[in-house]
Amino acid sequence: MAFPNAAFTYTKGEPKRFTRTDLEVAATREFCGDCGVQLTTRSPRAPGMALVKVGTLDDPDQFGMPDVAIYIDEKRAYHVVPEGVAAFEGRPQRR
Repeated sequence: MAFPNAAFTYTKGEPKRFTRTDLEVAATREFCGDCGVQLTTRSPRAPGMALVKVGTLDDPDQFGMPDVAIYIDEKRAYHVVPEGVAAFEGRPQRR
């Protein structure tokens, strides 16, 4: 899920961060400092956005259905894109 940085805050603690140094355009991954689960990605390709891992939310259903599915060319057979959701093999091009 993508949220504008201004609309996303941690309610407890601060994450650990990791950014690869071998990539020209590297994303920063944010992790729980206690258990190590990845919480968000901050990417230069999505400036000003926090890309939150849905599985880390207490109640993701409160956000409803997805608006878009991306990178479906990499999805596994058990991943189902709901009918009516826009789907892209990669990242959609900005208009």
